[in-house]
Amino acid sequence: MNYLKNNDKIAAYEWYINNNPSSTWTPNASQKFEETGDYYVTLVVISDKGCKGSVTKLIRVEDEFALFIPNAFTPNNDGKNDVFLPKGTAFKNYSLGIFNR
Repeated sequence: MNYLKNNDKIAAYEWYINNNPSSTWTPNASQKFEETGDYYVTLVVISDKGCKGSVTKLIRVEDEFALFIPNAFTPNNDGKNDVFLPKGTAFKNYSLGIFNR
């Protein structure tokens, strides 16, 4: 593979995601990932003299993180808001401490 020199002019851009060609061939491409996972993104640039250069980076797409912690509860056994229970997504476990002032 030939490598780009400092005075070469870039004639083409090629983007690949997990070795599959992208539909975007511009220097400032964007991609929306619909599913979580690891994606290898490669940019290949080709100079006006036919020389190529490339770079590959790992993009890790994770679940959206959300956390709700109630600021009050009423433990009076009326079936409404009896339990203090934080809820959220994208975490498996947590530690919570409650202290009396």
